[in-house]
Amino acid sequence: MPFQAHIKVCFNDVDSSGIVYYPQLAHFFNMALEDFFCTELGVDFSVLVGAHRIGLPTVHLEESTG
Repeated sequence: MPFQAHIKVCFNDVDSSGIVYYPQLAHFFNMALEDFFCTELGVDFSVLVGAHRIGLPTVHLEESTG
């Protein structure tokens, strides 16, 4: 199922060349994941993790070239 999350990239998220700081990419990924659960599955991510004690840790991130 294709999914797009529209995330606003703010001035403090980038360096002087306009490149997003590496740690922010993980934050943006998590924001998109939470948005996916809410909009596509109808599940509030905080309820899933907090009340239901279901965790979805990111265990590996890798840069893709191409």
